[in-house]
Amino acid sequence: MSIVDVAVSMHADRLGTMPTLAGVAPGRVNLIGEHTDYNDGFVFPMAIPFGTAVAVSPRPDRRVVGHSARFGTTEFDLDNEPATTDGWGRYLHGMARMLADHGVEVGGFDATVVSDIPGSSLSSSAALEMASGMAITALGGTTISPVQLARLGQRVENEIIGVPVGIMDQLISAAGVRGSATLIDCRSLELRQAALPDSVRIVVLDTGTRRGLVDSEYALRRAACERVAAALGVEALRDASLAQVAKIDVDPIDRRRARHVVSENERTLAAVDAVDAGDVVSLGGVDGRESRIAASRLRGHGPSTARSGRTRPNARGMPRRPHDRCRVCRRGDRPRRNPRRRSLRRNDDRALRGAGRPAIHRAARIPCRLARAGGARGTTLGVSITLSEAESRRIVSGYGVPVSPFVTGTSTAEVLAAVEADASVTFPVVAKLCGRAIAHKTDRGLVRLRIADTDALAAACDELLSKAVPEDGEVEVLVSTMVDGNRELIAGLNDDPQFGMTVMVGIGGILAEAIRDVSFRLAPITEVDAAEMLDDLATQRLFGEFRGEPEADRAAIVEALVALARVGAEEPGLRSADLNPLILVDGKPIAVDALLEIEEDDDA
Repeated sequence: MSIVDVAVSMHADRLGTMPTLAGVAPGRVNLIGEHTDYNDGFVFPMAIPFGTAVAVSPRPDRRVVGHSARFGTTEFDLDNEPATTDGWGRYLHGMARMLADHGVEVGGFDATVVSDIPGSSLSSSAALEMASGMAITALGGTTISPVQLARLGQRVENEIIGVPVGIMDQLISAAGVRGSATLIDCRSLELRQAALPDSVRIVVLDTGTRRGLVDSEYALRRAACERVAAALGVEALRDASLAQVAKIDVDPIDRRRARHVVSENERTLAAVDAVDAGDVVSLGGVDGRESRIAASRLRGHGPSTARSGRTRPNARGMPRRPHDRCRVCRRGDRPRRNPRRRSLRRNDDRALRGAGRPAIHRAARIPCRLARAGGARGTTLGVSITLSEAESRRIVSGYGVPVSPFVTGTSTAEVLAAVEADASVTFPVVAKLCGRAIAHKTDRGLVRLRIADTDALAAACDELLSKAVPEDGEVEVLVSTMVDGNRELIAGLNDDPQFGMTVMVGIGGILAEAIRDVSFRLAPITEVDAAEMLDDLATQRLFGEFRGEPEADRAAIVEALVALARVGAEEPGLRSADLNPLILVDGKPIAVDALLEIEEDDDA
């Protein structure tokens, strides 16, 4: 028996007479387009073969008596306010009131409600609104369009139930077509059916989680989106771009929620195109978030994967692939790497982000970098060289990464002449002895800070050049304007053998080893990706006003990260890059140290 047959039978058994008519409406699943409907965006839901039926017969009075096998009996007077009706009856009362206000003749009636919509989050309330709305309208001897009925159902949710939902649930329940998903433009309410390929089966899983919209954070999320739209000066987030959202100065949580809406609209339209083309593979990958999850979960060598060749699932249950190995690694000897490379950890406790509480961390070492020959994994160990700081600065600054003003020279006279000729290098300055074979300048005493004038600089250059040893090879003195700031970031690149070039940003300075707060993305990145990376960091307080310094210029940091990613994507042979630190000066980032590791040219 169908649910309509069951509703008719139950109504007749309960009242001793057949119902006049019955309305029926389906539940729904949304393929893609979450939280976009109340932002005037696009959604792509489909009706499911489960629904709600409402059998009705007229009464001679102004009372409504409804019965549900699942939720019991409700009774109310149509002349009372719907807000005075408790439980599921409020939906029934609300639809009757909205239809009466719309011009439908509504009198008392008996109703029997039957639903086979399982679990939750399948829009059972919208199905009840649409089924009862159709039945009440027909009982009043009139008709109403699906769009008009959906609007009234949305008003019931917004004004009577108290949930600021969009129109998606009601509209797909009123206008869904069997075998198709429906693209809904939530601004114009234009509908476009997209027939699903015959080979596609939609599987709905009941997780057992029960969530009601009224007691969820739905209203908070909608309010956040409205705040961002107001800050951007647009009617709704449908009118915003990802670049605008990335640059606006709002609460990080509000920005993340707004960014989701804008990017979700793009994904929704891409999903519809995939369905139209019958491209099931593209439909399954249209979200594109898998690569970001993988990039943020880089792991180093581990005995479980190295010895057995098997993989253990990570924290999210995703399978790990064993890292590429080489004979050097197996012997316990380390391949040549940037000597400044640090072990990094990534904060994975998203619930504590920005809350100012201790964070929970998991180790996340950068994997070793192995060159591949003929597609074989781990067959050869690539030979790399670490450029000097001066060479590294020149390269990254050429891509737009902000670095502190600097000059170089191979003799004291050359350095002094360069400083005099470059007005951007101002005292006090820092002087360093640089060379490709010099890694730990501070440990060897090859750095002089806060040099106040030309005479002091000349003495410092003489002293630094005298400390050079034959093993250092070619050296030069780098002189840079002294940069002061209370906040430091670290940023870098790593050419991972599994994922390719990866961009990293984290909290630096004395806090780096204490909190190990780092975020990763795959290169190249967009401004939106860079903004996400900043939002991922737990230590959000450092981006606000801090010890007398202004708020961090997020847009400037985003530009620096995008420029760094271009280095990784375009610089030939790059293996890794290390900007440590990026000091925030008047809120803007300035790199005061840089080291690049490149694959050595076989002909060099």
